[in-house]
Amino acid sequence: MKLFEYMGKRLLADFGISIPQGTVCSSPYEAVQAFLRLKGPAVIKAQVLSGKRGKHGGVRMVDNEQDAFAAAQDLLQA
Repeated sequence: MKLFEYMGKRLLADFGISIPQGTVCSSPYEAVQAFLRLKGPAVIKAQVLSGKRGKHGGVRMVDNEQDAFAAAQDLLQA
């Protein structure tokens, strides 16, 4: 069974396992709102069904709203 990370986290949460706060965003604007809600710094991750996201640029650490927007825009265009 292949699951995106957010699906796996949701499944774990359904069984009472603690998971980090997070949200799925489908636009850079949603990513900025999530960053503000979570009170950054944050990690923006591409949701792909392959390994080694970090080595291929699919995981970005962000410290401010502008970086959150830019990272989400870049990852969503890929």
